[in-house]
Amino acid sequence: MLKFLRGLCRRLSFLPAFALLAALPLESYHRAPQERPAAQQIRVGTGEVVVDVNVTDSGGKPVRDLAAADFEVFEDGVPQRIASFRYVSGNAPNQGLQAPDPARPSPALVADTPAFPHLVSLVFDKINVERGDALRAAEAARTYVEKHLRENDLVAVFGISTGVRVYQRFTSDRASLLRAIQSCIAGNTKLTGDVSDDIRDTLATILSPGVSSDEEKIQAAYSATPEQLLENPVLEELLVLLKFRDFDRQDRGNRSLTGLLSIIEGQKSVPGRKAMIFLSSGFAMPVNAGRNLGGSLGLRTITGAANRAGVTIYSIDVTGVRGQDPEEERQAALKAAMNSRAYVGPNSPLGLLANAVGMNPLDNLLILSEETGGYAVSNTGDLVGGIAKIGAYLEEYYVLTYAPSNLINDGRFRSISVKLKRSRLTARARKGYYALPDTERVPILAFEAELLNQIHAKSPPDKFPVHVGGYWFPRRGAPPTAALFVQFPLTKFKFERLRETRQYQAQADIMLLIGKPDGSILHRQSQQYELEFLQEPTAGQRNAGFSFYRRAPLEPGTYSLVAAVRDRRTDIASAARTEFRIPPPEQPDLALSSITLGRESAPASGGHPSEDPFRIDDPLKIAGAGILPNVSGAYSKASDKEVLVYFVARARAASPLLQCALALSRDGQPDLKLEHACAAIDAEGIFQCLKRIGLDQLKPGGYELRLTATNAGRSASGTARFRVDR
Repeated sequence: MLKFLRGLCRRLSFLPAFALLAALPLESYHRAPQERPAAQQIRVGTGEVVVDVNVTDSGGKPVRDLAAADFEVFEDGVPQRIASFRYVSGNAPNQGLQAPDPARPSPALVADTPAFPHLVSLVFDKINVERGDALRAAEAARTYVEKHLRENDLVAVFGISTGVRVYQRFTSDRASLLRAIQSCIAGNTKLTGDVSDDIRDTLATILSPGVSSDEEKIQAAYSATPEQLLENPVLEELLVLLKFRDFDRQDRGNRSLTGLLSIIEGQKSVPGRKAMIFLSSGFAMPVNAGRNLGGSLGLRTITGAANRAGVTIYSIDVTGVRGQDPEEERQAALKAAMNSRAYVGPNSPLGLLANAVGMNPLDNLLILSEETGGYAVSNTGDLVGGIAKIGAYLEEYYVLTYAPSNLINDGRFRSISVKLKRSRLTARARKGYYALPDTERVPILAFEAELLNQIHAKSPPDKFPVHVGGYWFPRRGAPPTAALFVQFPLTKFKFERLRETRQYQAQADIMLLIGKPDGSILHRQSQQYELEFLQEPTAGQRNAGFSFYRRAPLEPGTYSLVAAVRDRRTDIASAARTEFRIPPPEQPDLALSSITLGRESAPASGGHPSEDPFRIDDPLKIAGAGILPNVSGAYSKASDKEVLVYFVARARAASPLLQCALALSRDGQPDLKLEHACAAIDAEGIFQCLKRIGLDQLKPGGYELRLTATNAGRSASGTARFRVDR
């Protein structure tokens, strides 16, 4: 059985940061009622999508004379009916709300609601910015405050370094904002962790037969055996430097993304239009065999959260002129890497090659803006002119809403495109959102987005067996507890031996979606795991596999369970789905849980908090042991010893004992009858019952188990099926 030693890749805990930011007071928000401008909130009832659109002509100037009829909105390529529309100039409505189709009344608008301020977050990247670039960033930010701050704007100043610091809460006071900007950049130092010079010097000292180029030496260090590293200390030194460089890039990229995500999520529940001006030199997203090394976060996590929260990101590359556009840099890098024998550094062929495979800092800034409907200022020394353009975008824009024709929150990414019927005009709007219920508090993480794509693929992957299933248990005065499992063998997973601990490790990404039969999602649960063995796992350990366990309160009804599992090292994956039903109690005075068939029991453990998101007692713990269900329902006489039969009963007027009769049929014919009795575990009539059936009593075949429980003259029954192989 798998010995799970560590689950290091736990879901990142952002909620404290979100709570802090969400609680920030808006210093100039609470005005006297007579000073509030006219109503600006146009969001309609549940499920309506709000889209801000900037429209410019061929010269880049705003276009002000458009009507709702000039716009077309598409979601996943399907035309959508515009429910409401307005043009906003100077943060005040220039036109009233329009119902584009008088014959079809638009949904009820939130009328007579005081206008919410326009929130603008000035976010300084203090991780990836040199001192000189920080000064230019401050000049651009001051220009925005002095020249483009409007009457109904509230601006806050944030800095991202080892954490997120609030230098100024949301306010319209220019003096306070200017002081905060100066304080934010004071002593700004780029935390590079740059070891390029050390790598270059070490490469020059490596002399190995048949290994001449820098790339070959670096590859030799990454692939060296322990014996080779001991024989060649210089190679070991190079490996240490390379690892530091990789981890440092990962850490800086993660800190930038974590900071952005915290600010976005902290504003999610705040109404009104929200914009973020992100002043940075860009950040790297390291890749390994095409996969991001940055852990749970990714650009899609940030853009998805921003679109969901209604935050538009405007990026400013404070480095200025870079010489080439990103596509030219990629092409040059690919060519240069073919003949590279040069030093290692950000502008070396190796550095350019890194950009070419997904580490281009400028590209990352562009993606943040383009995917959220914003604008990126890049490759220019005129940052003041760039901030003026952003100011113009923030001052004049169109707002439209639509109720999606597809109302099912199935977790898919829904693309949004806005088209104009007039020619030679450009519309800038956010690119889409994940269709998840509003109750989801945690944004889509990078690995979750990839697993969602696997689940919704036209042909879902099926590289190894995945079993998903659930069991329900009654609770007094509360909805039943659903114990949900995803189980899979590790036979196809790649194990690597860790140099540090000499243990064997595999990496698994898991997602479970709990939904309705129509495909809409109620809850999503996910985790990244590092699975480790002290020795190379045996065939039996691989076959025993891994169990992902979550529990949730669910009312009686029918639910869909959809799971996806991926080997993070090889990218092979499988998806599975099933139907899960919680029936209403047959007998109000005696409620019987579903029958859980297990393979073995183990000492009960506390588990990780992420395994119990709803803080419900574990119904599978009995007398200090934990029951491990066998979701597949398959047993082997060659490797299994017994079938565990476990259930819970709740009796309203209980006698001390619960009498149970177990009748087994094999291939449709009566086969075995057993009796069992269990005592109440508390005064409220809760019974936990466990019966072991030795496989030596059972012949190979398909079985149905029918259980009848009796207490104080009242009876309840349930069934379960399983299979016994030779």
